[in-house]
Amino acid sequence: MFTKGRKSKSFFCAGYYIVKFNNGWVKSYCPKLITLNRYPYAGPYKTQQEMLENLRIANGALHGTTIKPSPEEI
Repeated sequence: MFTKGRKSKSFFCAGYYIVKFNNGWVKSYCPKLITLNRYPYAGPYKTQQEMLENLRIANGALHGTTIKPSPEEI
């Protein structure tokens, strides 16, 4: 956790996260601590690629869809 200024009262959490709002999971980089306290989240992830992969999986599970393999993978 960190603040952006010496007198700041807002704390931020380092890393990449995915946060679930009413419309689904969204990506977030260094979100405010209060956001993570109010909403379900996953993370922190060390890399953006790792976060994007988990975001894709979370949104796919939310909508009940499965990921189809490309024709090259079949």
